[in-house]
Amino acid sequence: NNFVKTMLRINREKGQCKVVNDQFGNPTNAADLAHHVLKLLDTEEYGIYHGTGKGVCSWYEFTKKIVEFAGIESEVLPCTTEEYPTPAKRPAYSALDNFMFRNTVEDEFREWDKALESFFYNKGEIQ
Repeated sequence: NNFVKTMLRINREKGQCKVVNDQFGNPTNAADLAHHVLKLLDTEEYGIYHGTGKGVCSWYEFTKKIVEFAGIESEVLPCTTEEYPTPAKRPAYSALDNFMFRNTVEDEFREWDKALESFFYNKGEIQ
């Protein structure tokens, strides 16, 4: 399971969902991350690397794009973290920077929304 699959399932089943609009991060395409890790393995470089899609969005914005690219008729509604309590506390801003990739093997991560669109274009709809 992952966030994309969960949002697809919920929006198909219910035709509506609420998603927090006050928590921000960098959605990351797994293929982009794998590409960068493979590039790094061909070097002598080491250290702690953050590998994320470019750009920052809220979970609400991310969900809106998932529903749009999947072509699902569903209403995605914004809410606050206070309105959507979860057992795990989430930071309001968890965006990371690809500093180490930029300074070693280059940062070729795509914009998060372009990578998401490419995912749907290349794989079709996730089941």
